Amino acid sequence: MVLLSIAGPGISAYAHPGEPIILEVASAEVCIFVERFKPVEPGRRFPVGVGKLYCLSRISNIQEATEVTHVWYRGTEQRLRIALRVTPPSWRTYSWKRIQPTDVGDWRVDICDASGNVLKTVAFKVTPDNSAP
Repeated sequence: MVLLSIAGPGISAYAHPGEPIILEVASAEVCIFVERFKPVEPGRRFPVGVGKLYCLSRISNIQEATEVTHVWYRGTEQRLRIALRVTPPSWRTYSWKRIQPTDVGDWRVDICDASGNVLKTVAFKVTPDNSAP
């Protein structure tokens, strides 16, 4: 497992008393590779023989350094949790998951703020077909 961090609502910090800081997921995609912080072959269906899948997210409206977490699920079972540091004002970051022959099924990656609030969910499917995505 490798994680890397490079440049919805609700984080538990405040810009001014009584005003919550709202992190936003400007974009998020699952893809077969990340090159120069751009998704390579993004999609919603991937063959089980793909090897690895990446979740690339761009977080915006960051007021101070914090973390977001990519939580990978197969069905309802959590399979991977990766905390990723992000800094102002906007940051691209990604995590990846090795896909095994037994990983066919419905998947999702929840992108959560430092308090565990889900900011965005990216759903995808791993299919038994080993051909190219």
